[in-house]
Amino acid sequence: MGRSFNHQFMPTWSEDAGSLKAEGATVFALCQLGGCPTRTVDLDRVIAKQGPRFSFWDRRPACPKPGCDGWVTFMTIRPGGSWQIQMNDAPPGAAEVLHQRWKASLPADVRDKLPLAPMLSASGKYLVLACGECGVGPVYAGAVQAAVWRGMSTDQVLETMRAQCRGAGCSLAADLVDGGLVPEDDR
Repeated sequence: MGRSFNHQFMPTWSEDAGSLKAEGATVFALCQLGGCPTRTVDLDRVIAKQGPRFSFWDRRPACPKPGCDGWVTFMTIRPGGSWQIQMNDAPPGAAEVLHQRWKASLPADVRDKLPLAPMLSASGKYLVLACGECGVGPVYAGAVQAAVWRGMSTDQVLETMRAQCRGAGCSLAADLVDGGLVPEDDR
């Protein structure tokens, strides 16, 4: 498989499954206990199941081989490349940003149950809150504003806000929007 390169940098083409596929890269899954065959990861399958923002960096799932107690790490190489990049030991904090971006890209029914503030910080997205019945909003909250909701999910923020609303027919709703769509005065 060529030479291996364990590093303190993370090429942008290796950040997520969509970028790896676009680059034509191959991703390998290796059991750290050995004795299990190295597998080529099906990027199309990963993208279909997890979405294109899914990142392999610093992930260590259990080995899928029955009876094996090992864990898997990932390695990638670009077409024509002579260096394999081990996708573990990312620069401090870098993998967490990628994982939070992925979470922010998930469907709302999944994403809205996850802690909000880290997703906003990593993705540059804003939470927008509005209610047609009560006349609230749109109100935008970025990572700085969302820090007050430490550990809360979008669903929990909505529940808290609805409890404070005095409107009889409150239909407060929330969604994540890209920061570029937020009016300048609301950033």
